[in-house]
Amino acid sequence: QCESYPFWPSILNSMETWEDEAVVPDNTPLRSGERYWNADEGGCEGIIAPSASSTSENNADVRIVERQTIVAKMKAARKQWRRFPADEIKETSWFL
Repeated sequence: QCESYPFWPSILNSMETWEDEAVVPDNTPLRSGERYWNADEGGCEGIIAPSASSTSENNADVRIVERQTIVAKMKAARKQWRRFPADEIKETSWFL
């Protein structure tokens, strides 16, 4: 599951779900609407929400993931999901 994260279909479902998954690295000052990773809500520090400042200075280390890579990771997530044994966890935590 981690290999395909954060390119799960449920996260790519909408801009809102993508932004909800975005978290700020520890020791980074929070701006309005941002949060740190926590065990209850999870999140991905590698996601940069579009609402973040778009200046080239702030995005100097941004790497765009190619569409074919995203599609491959989504397919891998679906394959892993079908093999995952615990329906209760599927229904209450991560989902496709």
